[in-house]
Amino acid sequence: MKRKWLAVGIILLFVGVAIVPSINASNSEISLDDELVVVVQTNKKNYQVGKPVEVSIYVENHGGTNITLVFPSFQLADFQVNNCYLWSHEKVFIPMTTQWTIPSGKRVFLLNDSWEQVDFSGTQVLPGTYTIIGWMVESYNSSMISAAPVSLRIGSEMTIEAHGGFGVTITLTNVGLFNATDVKGNVSIKGGLFNFINLSESFDTDNFIVNESISKKVYPFGFGPINIEIIASASNAEELTLEGRLSIILFLVYPITPPYKIIEVKQ
Repeated sequence: MKRKWLAVGIILLFVGVAIVPSINASNSEISLDDELVVVVQTNKKNYQVGKPVEVSIYVENHGGTNITLVFPSFQLADFQVNNCYLWSHEKVFIPMTTQWTIPSGKRVFLLNDSWEQVDFSGTQVLPGTYTIIGWMVESYNSSMISAAPVSLRIGSEMTIEAHGGFGVTITLTNVGLFNATDVKGNVSIKGGLFNFINLSESFDTDNFIVNESISKKVYPFGFGPINIEIIASASNAEELTLEGRLSIILFLVYPITPPYKIIEVKQ
């Protein structure tokens, strides 16, 4: 009898050992959408043509306990731009189990990279409006979780120029594809004999239409070298900064170094 029960015990032991791994190896998906929130963000909303778009994707734990996710590779997230670009395209990820714990009430960044405004073939995309869709990839214990899409515009661009002559003429031009809004600028001219010249002028407009120009005329009076600094900004375009060194005789202003158009900066 003892031998019989010993045999039964050994059989049950083997059955138990066989059952446990099958339970632990279960990859059934569970939905954590209510607790985990994935967010995709860019560093700006408006970009000049050819400027990198910085993209970040992070996950926030809105639940009351820490959540541990186990991914099948080093890839944690992905994003797509319209139908022209996919971040993971032609990338190779090491098939090694990766474990991440998201503490309750905290966020963990899954991806930080840039889109160079190119399509699948590496060609610069055309100016226009683009939508980025990002997501956390599927893990062993969670399905894929998508983030709310974000939109951006490529083509916001302004130029700034300064000309000498009778006074100084400053010209700001909208050469982009969209109207610039809340445009503000400041002109500072300093120097001359005994630093006698110290002028400051400003200009602004609420709506800067495409191909429109804004001009400002400043009339410094004096003798000797002067420095000019111009700063212009808009709510949907990058800040412009122009600096130049000129010479003045009474009201006549000339750049110390040709050409007579001091400088042109495109941002």
